[in-house]
Amino acid sequence: MSVEGEQMKTADLYQRAADAMGVALYLYPDGSVTNLLKAGVEPSATIKPRECWKPAADHGLGEQLRVTGAMPL
Repeated sequence: MSVEGEQMKTADLYQRAADAMGVALYLYPDGSVTNLLKAGVEPSATIKPRECWKPAADHGLGEQLRVTGAMPL
């Protein structure tokens, strides 16, 4: 796989993680990734969750819960 392909795969992984957690992820020049801003260090990139993300407590049951009217635990 090419370097560009690996970078796209990594970017997709980070985007899916941000979507799953519902929080922004910050990538730093030292290679670290966190959901918190580090004091005194500017992130290289910020990955924000897309509008369609589901809360972590949803566990993929969102549609099923809406139909039955059940509340997640």
